[in-house]
Amino acid sequence: MQLLWSPSTNMLMCVYGLYFLNHFLSYLYITTAADSYALLNSTTTLTDGKFKLYGEENEVGNIEPYLLISHSCDDGKINPKCTIVDRYSVPKEHIGGTYDMGIVSLNIAKGSRKKKCV
Repeated sequence: MQLLWSPSTNMLMCVYGLYFLNHFLSYLYITTAADSYALLNSTTTLTDGKFKLYGEENEVGNIEPYLLISHSCDDGKINPKCTIVDRYSVPKEHIGGTYDMGIVSLNIAKGSRKKKCV
């Protein structure tokens, strides 16, 4: 399995103020048929919100790759008191190729979301 994200098109934004999310973390994981999971790679976004990730794994059986994005975009505004983790599944047709997520607006939860505020 091989996954690649193109750096020119993947971008994280916090929309209401059009904040680009820089220095936020992205993690690429896979789950296997045995319900185990493995971290393939991680990165931080650039100052303009762009990021790229690459992951490769030799695995027998079905896999489900997904991306975890850790950020503090809370209802369209940066809230340093909150840590939010969104999970985005990678469509199966992109396994072995490049996946273009485009611009991801993190104020809209599209995948599963976990939020913790202090």
